[in-house]
Amino acid sequence: MRKLLFMIPSLKGGGVERVVSLLTTYFSKKYDVHIFLNDIDEIAYSFSGILHKIDIENSKLNKKPRFIRKIQALIHLISVIIKYRREMRILGPDVSVSFQPFQNVINVFSNRKAVISFGSHNMNYKFVNNNSVNNFLMNHTIKHARKIIVPSKGIEDLLINHFPANESKVVVIHNPIDINYIREKSKESPNTVFEEEIFGNPTIITAGRLEKEKAQWHLIRAFKRVRKKFPEAKLIILGKGSLKNRLIKLTKELELADAVHFQGFQRNPFSYIARSDVFVLSSLYEGFANVIVESMACGTPVISTDCESGPREIINPGFDRTSGSKIEYGKYGVLVPKCDERFKETGEDYSEEEHILGEAIVELLRNKELRDRYAKNGMKRAEDFDLSIMAKLYEKVLLEVQ
Repeated sequence: MRKLLFMIPSLKGGGVERVVSLLTTYFSKKYDVHIFLNDIDEIAYSFSGILHKIDIENSKLNKKPRFIRKIQALIHLISVIIKYRREMRILGPDVSVSFQPFQNVINVFSNRKAVISFGSHNMNYKFVNNNSVNNFLMNHTIKHARKIIVPSKGIEDLLINHFPANESKVVVIHNPIDINYIREKSKESPNTVFEEEIFGNPTIITAGRLEKEKAQWHLIRAFKRVRKKFPEAKLIILGKGSLKNRLIKLTKELELADAVHFQGFQRNPFSYIARSDVFVLSSLYEGFANVIVESMACGTPVISTDCESGPREIINPGFDRTSGSKIEYGKYGVLVPKCDERFKETGEDYSEEEHILGEAIVELLRNKELRDRYAKNGMKRAEDFDLSIMAKLYEKVLLEVQ
């Protein structure tokens, strides 16, 4: 039986982690599946296969001089590679698949049959910069990987632009979802005591890490304008992260504390999404934006920023990004211009992009016929990304590695 190894830091929660969860479950039915994790204390998603914990001590470098930090980081990297190579020799996988940049580096240095995956537009671009060490690691990783899996055409274009000699290795495979599971879980009641109070009103929802790249502050500011048209509207924010306190502070300053509900990370976000009127993604960049497809599978209309890679391929495939700032009503959802990257405080003027985002939300809340059309089209579109289709594409790539 062919032995497959999946490498990822943790399964705490997130789009890539959910992908690994789905793939291990699928492949365990016919292959010997193993998973290398660094953190097993908190596992948010189910998985199948044998779990191996690989301990990696975090080196404390913040207060050291820059030169010393670089030396210590290199020593730390070498020690981690040695540990992984030892575990690889013991396990003897036929192919190893890694997710996240650090795991990709370790994978290539540890195994000659390495397949690497790049998930986020910004996360990968950070490695393509003027840092000589990062450039060396990135070049080595790309050069020696047997295959490179990316979730979107946008990521493919980025890699080929910077590493044209390795174009033949790059394969686009969209992130999978389990439609049957999502639709079944969406029928469950949300874990909240105020379900009737929230979902009895026009409800907007978003889900994702509370970090800069998700830019929820723009959505909160746009929601302030939505409330002028729909005074009873509610905004649900799912996820956790370092910006939580700043976002809560912003809602209070905008006098939205009673209308914006932070529900943290939810193992079953689908029960919330399915009961909401509109899902909004305000991201500055994405790799694929799984949550868009998941929301479509729930039958919830989607509005997304037209950020780099992902949203456009899902919502309005085949159509290039339009010039100018306007709402784009795509085949499967709505695209709006991406907002700027700066956290905007309460007293600052609203940007044109925030105005447009608010306008798009108001139009969907106002227009039931449009919502129903996007709900229907979105559910159909979500089927294109089902696990039964995407896992076979993964399988084809993994079997090519000999």
